[in-house]
Amino acid sequence: MQSLQLNNIYFKYPSSSNYIVENLNLEFYAGWTGLVGANGVGKTTLLKLITKELNPERGTFTNNLVTSYSPQSTACQPDNLEEFFTSYDSTAFKLKEFLEIQDDWFYRWNSLSHGERKRVQIAIALFMQPDVLIVDEPTNHLDITTKKRLFKALQSYRGIGILVSHDRELLDLLCTKTIVLKKGSISTIKSNFSTAKDELENRKNFYKEEKNKQDKKLEKIKKQIQIVKEDLSRSKSRLSLKNIDKNDSDAKAKVYLAKISSKNKYQGQAVKSATSKKEQILKEAIILEKEYEKGIFFNHDIDERVFPFVVEKTNQTINSLHFTIPRLTIEKGYKIWIQGDNGSGKTTFLNYLLSTLKKENYLYIPQEISAAESKEIFKEIVKLPQEQQGKIFTIVTRLSSDPKTLLQSVIPSPGEIRKLLIAKELSNNPPLIILDEPTNHMDLDSIISIEKALQEFKGAVIFISHDISFCKNLSNVIWAIQREGDNVTVTSM
Repeated sequence: MQSLQLNNIYFKYPSSSNYIVENLNLEFYAGWTGLVGANGVGKTTLLKLITKELNPERGTFTNNLVTSYSPQSTACQPDNLEEFFTSYDSTAFKLKEFLEIQDDWFYRWNSLSHGERKRVQIAIALFMQPDVLIVDEPTNHLDITTKKRLFKALQSYRGIGILVSHDRELLDLLCTKTIVLKKGSISTIKSNFSTAKDELENRKNFYKEEKNKQDKKLEKIKKQIQIVKEDLSRSKSRLSLKNIDKNDSDAKAKVYLAKISSKNKYQGQAVKSATSKKEQILKEAIILEKEYEKGIFFNHDIDERVFPFVVEKTNQTINSLHFTIPRLTIEKGYKIWIQGDNGSGKTTFLNYLLSTLKKENYLYIPQEISAAESKEIFKEIVKLPQEQQGKIFTIVTRLSSDPKTLLQSVIPSPGEIRKLLIAKELSNNPPLIILDEPTNHMDLDSIISIEKALQEFKGAVIFISHDISFCKNLSNVIWAIQREGDNVTVTSM
């Protein structure tokens, strides 16, 4: 059976003193393996090592397999774009039909929605028919119907598949093996994500119980050692000749006799034995991963005077699309889900909405942040005063990322950049938060933390998302976007 093996892999970036990947041993077989872990733990670095975009400092890869990589970002045109669109191969035709890819998309990549770009990325990765297919967050930007089609397309792949995703449904449906990356540890479990998650939770609880038993045993031995030492100290004091008259031979004789029959040597042996047991326990001590408090909180009062925000009734032509927009109000406490299929004009409408608002009244996080923008955001944060930086990194920690590792990055991952931007802008205490695909690139712990925080936020939230669990848990108002040809209708529900 064909397999991909990673043996004793070490890697660190030139600017970092710490290894991102250290003494890593993994094996992948045919079928899908889910690769999960917090942002910044090294998932994308590992994928780049497998595809040979990065070279390990030490270690080997067995089998010179052909790999195809579909990245999480949709900013750049995929390699082999022209080959795919101009191919007469039956595989290309089937993929175009199945994922509803239009031939003219080849000529207008820059005007495609991120969801449309994502479909092209996945199609090209499958078209190349590689030995190893790696897909990084494939459901980012995809609507519900397209997600179902994507699952069937990926399910048809017969090689070695590696899936990085925060989409719990896709991980459970597609993967028969799960690899969980954490800082300093890696766990491989032959099951889908939900089962693996439960098993890891059970393991963690077991180790906590064992650690508790060890700590109690260690504390008991320490007390025993202390008692024996104190007893030994008192015995030595009683057997001292210091306070006996040098001419009192009877008293001296009694002390010498007591020393001969003294239990000092037995007490000394007891101390040595107990100390040996303590050292053995410490040698076998269970080291638990440090756990940080999760979740972010909004501690400041918002300016209620700015509410309601109003979008007046209008007919607008934007980017060749004809929008019919009713009068829309945004009240304090509204959690508005902008709902619609890929390509329906959601982001175009959102950009129009932003143009009607004052910048000081809202926080906006776009669905994609370019590498250049990421660098600038990172530079700004690194230059901030230490106190302000500390507040930002506190929020980042509560969103499951390690600030120390992040600071050593050349460019943080897309998920980490989103966390940094959210943490930085929250200090401005905006009354309105606008998010375009907020769960994209985020790990599961972070998604849950942000979802809970936005539920408790006293201001208003507007968001575009295809994460059904997130949308259902958060929204109390829906703005539906429907497109027919070039005509787009916005409806408040």
